[in-house]
Amino acid sequence: MRTSLVRAGLLLAFVASCSARTDVARDAIVHGSPSDGAQDYVVLLYQASAGTECTATLVAPAVVLTARHCVTKVASGDSIECGRDGEAVTGGQLGDDVPASELEIYVGATRGRPFPAPTARGTRVVHDGATNLCNHDLALLEIAPPVTSVAPARLNLDAAPSDAEAVTVIGWGVTDQQNLTRTRATRTGVDVLAVGPATFEGVDVPPNDFLLGESICDGDSGAPAFDGDGVVLGVASFGSNGTTASASDPASACVDAGSGIINTFTSLGPFASTIVQAFADTGAPPPAQSRITPRVMRWAGAD
Repeated sequence: MRTSLVRAGLLLAFVASCSARTDVARDAIVHGSPSDGAQDYVVLLYQASAGTECTATLVAPAVVLTARHCVTKVASGDSIECGRDGEAVTGGQLGDDVPASELEIYVGATRGRPFPAPTARGTRVVHDGATNLCNHDLALLEIAPPVTSVAPARLNLDAAPSDAEAVTVIGWGVTDQQNLTRTRATRTGVDVLAVGPATFEGVDVPPNDFLLGESICDGDSGAPAFDGDGVVLGVASFGSNGTTASASDPASACVDAGSGIINTFTSLGPFASTIVQAFADTGAPPPAQSRITPRVMRWAGAD
C-alpha cells in the first residue's frame, strides 16, 4: 500500500493546502483551544494574489518555516500517491515557486477583518529543490523586516519523533467551530501514530514523514508539531478522515468520526542543511540543538 492523497478510493484534502478565505465566520486546530501570545512564533502565512492561507513558524528573526506546497505551485490533478520509499507514484509534480513578495506574514494570536498591514513580507523562498512533493513537503521563507518582537521557536534537527509520543500542534486553519479563523488555536496530547518508513493501517509512510491523529484542518498547512520541551519536530502536510468536506462544513473531513483519521507531517531532520542555509542567508546564527530532556511519551492505551 502507499501513502497517498487517495485513501479508500476517496480524495484526501490537502488539509494543509492553504485554505481559501471565505465569508463564513466560525476559531483553528480541530477540537483545540485558543492559542495565547506566548505562542506568537506561530504566524499566519497569506498569499495575497490567490487569497489563500497557511500556517508558518518564526524560527529566526527573518525566517519562517512552513510546508513546501504553501510556497510552490503543485500541478493540478485528482490524486497524489507516494510510495513507502518516498518516491512519487502518481502526481505531486512541483512547478514554480510563488513570488516571495506575494507571501505575507501576520504575527499575533488574533486577526481583524479586513487584514491590517502585514508584519512582514517574503523576500526569498528556500527549499531543497525537489521536483515532487512526496517526502519533501517542507520549505522556508526569508522575510523582511525581521520580526524582533517574538522569540523564535526552537528546532529539532537531529531525530524524528517516536511512535506514540504526544505532541502539541498549533495553527490557523478552520476548525469544528469556525470556517474563517479569527483566533489561532492549539491542541496538546496529539498522538504520533507512526514514523516513516512504516505502514500504518494500510497507508505507507515515507522516510521523511510521520503521522498524527485528529488535529489539523484546512489552512493548517505548515503548522508546527512541538515535542514536550516545546521544540518543533515537523510541519503539517496533508490528511483526512477519508471523506469529502462540504463547503458549509470544511472541518467535516478533519474530525475523527469513528473511522479514524490520518494526518501527515514532514520531519525537520532530513532538511537540516536547507534550514541552516536559510539561517545563514539572513545572518542568523545556526539553530541551537534542541534536546533538553527526554521527550514526554504517552503510549497507546495509557491514560
